[in-house]
Amino acid sequence: MLTLVFAPDGVSTAQLMTELAVDVQRAGSEVVVITTRPHYNFDSVAQTAQPLKPYWPGVLWRSSIEGVTVYHTRVGAKTGGVLRRAVGWAAFHVIATLAALVLVRRADVIFVPSPLLTLGALGRVLARPMRSRLVYNVQELYPDLAIDLGLMRNPLLMLVLRRLELYVYHGSAVVTAITDGIRQAVVAKGIEPSRVLTVPNFVDVSDLTPGSRDNEFAAEHGLTDKFIVMYAGNIGHAQGLESLVLAADLLRTDPDIVFCFVGEGAAKSDLEAMARSMRLENVKFVGHQSYARVPEIYATAHLGVVALMGSIRVGALPSKVFRLMACERPILALCHPTSDLAALVREVDAGEVCDQRDPQQVARVITAMRADPVSGRAKAARGRAYVMEHLTRPTITRQYAELFSTLSAP
Repeated sequence: MLTLVFAPDGVSTAQLMTELAVDVQRAGSEVVVITTRPHYNFDSVAQTAQPLKPYWPGVLWRSSIEGVTVYHTRVGAKTGGVLRRAVGWAAFHVIATLAALVLVRRADVIFVPSPLLTLGALGRVLARPMRSRLVYNVQELYPDLAIDLGLMRNPLLMLVLRRLELYVYHGSAVVTAITDGIRQAVVAKGIEPSRVLTVPNFVDVSDLTPGSRDNEFAAEHGLTDKFIVMYAGNIGHAQGLESLVLAADLLRTDPDIVFCFVGEGAAKSDLEAMARSMRLENVKFVGHQSYARVPEIYATAHLGVVALMGSIRVGALPSKVFRLMACERPILALCHPTSDLAALVREVDAGEVCDQRDPQQVARVITAMRADPVSGRAKAARGRAYVMEHLTRPTITRQYAELFSTLSAP
């Protein structure tokens, strides 16, 4: 597995990839992971349980989790100048290449999750000398997602990344997509339909279960006896959370409704400044929390927010929607009305969908859902039932284990 993030990093994708690697190992394969040192969210609890030990001094560390060997490369800081970051990322790819060729040498399958296209390209390059077959997992559709968000406007860069994307797809034995919409988008780029499979993300329902709102997290942050609209996760530009702050402004006269943002991200400081400038007392920001606290964080919520910029339709589906469903909380989906996220919430009837660009609609829906708790509980129950039937960890990781076994056959 070549992945940008992995345990003990605390970001949700790291948790997902870790659980997949552990389950494939349990199914009988030997799994080796090449990843980075934790650099997204520092999770002290996880890092105590999975210490990193120097392997190649200054450039590579080694750890282990439930029998899976993990090599962690040095990686560039998320801050600093463009040149410094570019050098850091180049070093990450060079060290990962050396680790694969020197320490792993041979693999039946190389599995690479997106969105880092250059890592997918590295997987294709390594496939020949390692006599491997590449499985590229599209968690987020790049460069489409960056273009839709307006983060990429340079025509030459777009052309280069689209060529790189096709290079990765055409070099993959199998491309797995987390939604049917993403699968259709990949096939539309000229990839043979038989090589593109829909394999959704999963939830560990033994870990993420319904809990009481009367818990330590709620008490610690003064969230008891309030109606809590909760967003927990990466607070980035792709989420477009400004509409939630504007909805809080529209509902500021109701002292019992509190909007809580839990996490870190590139857009957090802007949202905090926005809330301060509006003098919103009904908005609370809480820093990154250990993954171990996720069940009680979600338990605190009356509404669990899942947000995507209105320009995103098929490029991504946040895994937190399934986690909230597993924790039996109704979903407030802030997204484009025709997005994969909107379609899922409507299909399951697990919550309500609001146009991410319409804070007045967001405020109206929150008010309506607060006034009808019976309907909210029914939607929450349908969400958990859907996850239990289709998206449990054993169900999905078994699909991957069987796929890898098939690809490994002589």
